[in-house]
Amino acid sequence: MLANSIAVLEESYRIWCAEKGLDFETVMKVAHGRRKPEILAAVLPGRDPLPEIERLKQLEMDRISEVKEIPGAAAFVAQVPSGRWAIGTSGERDGALARLKQVGITPPQVLISAEDVVHGKPNPAVYLKAAAGIGIAPEKCVVFEDAPAGIAAALAGGMVAVALLTTYARDAFPSGVLCIGDFRDVSLAVDGDQLTIEL
Repeated sequence: MLANSIAVLEESYRIWCAEKGLDFETVMKVAHGRRKPEILAAVLPGRDPLPEIERLKQLEMDRISEVKEIPGAAAFVAQVPSGRWAIGTSGERDGALARLKQVGITPPQVLISAEDVVHGKPNPAVYLKAAAGIGIAPEKCVVFEDAPAGIAAALAGGMVAVALLTTYARDAFPSGVLCIGDFRDVSLAVDGDQLTIEL
């Protein structure tokens, strides 16, 4: 979670829900942190998801200028050596790249998106694939997430999970999960191959 696209996501789903005659609040209960195919299977079971995915993607891209950097995110990832970090997202690759461009963050060498896995969060596949892509054992990975589904995925993958309190309050996450306001609450020390994160 490097870019805050919550307002974009919610406005896109609000428009789409109105078009489909669906209750926005009900849809949003399953939407945050999940892939569109899983969201659509829950709220429009039995329907061909592809036209709906394309419509939602277009609504989001129409609002890309509203995406904002999570405070401190660009400065934080700029300190991480190339090849030592990855992105695992429930969003589509083109949308993820557009969001990164909007907030001025160069994409990492490894970006695993919705198209790259069969099962989305809370299944850990997206994070396990990202860890494999940078050659780091899951138990040595730290995942920053803003949604309960993403935190659940990180924990299921055996990773350290840090919840960003940019979308949900602390009580939305399991007890014992580390929580921060944003990336300004994180410091990174680099000593050769050793990275130390302090919260």
